[in-house]
Amino acid sequence: MLGLSKLGKRNRSRPRTLYEVCPVCRHGHLNAMALMETVSCSFCHHIFSLEVPPPPVQRPTLSIEDFPQSLRWQWTGDNWRSLPQVEMPLTLWLWAVALAIMILPPTLLGLAMAIVPVAAYSRGAWIPPFWMVATLIGHGWIGLWLLAEHYQWPWYTRLQIFWQRHGLLR
Repeated sequence: MLGLSKLGKRNRSRPRTLYEVCPVCRHGHLNAMALMETVSCSFCHHIFSLEVPPPPVQRPTLSIEDFPQSLRWQWTGDNWRSLPQVEMPLTLWLWAVALAIMILPPTLLGLAMAIVPVAAYSRGAWIPPFWMVATLIGHGWIGLWLLAEHYQWPWYTRLQIFWQRHGLLR
């Protein structure tokens, strides 16, 4: 049974404030690195640079340094808030390729189904529509992966860290 004295004690494994919690994985603690002006996460091992503005403002900004995209967070007093990314030139060709990968194959299959219809009551009548939907889902995931890999959306980054931690991604 837990005594009242144990309820009031602070858990030493948890950080004192959310300021010490990693904004990427939200699990690890931010620790200062020796002989460097950076901090690193004890769980996901990302390296961050901490920019503290002059005293009137006092809203520290955390930038990730070991990632291809520049992700930044600002301390709000309670938690880390994601800052808008520095806009890279709009890569119209990337969106065109992703949309072509997602839309063109299912469209070609649908066109083939319309040109050469299958007898309605034949044994394999379910195969062409099933194949078209499976192609749409598969190519949709490929297009989404392509965009997520380029823009490094935070949900995708967290998913990659989760996969690396559980040995699903190397």
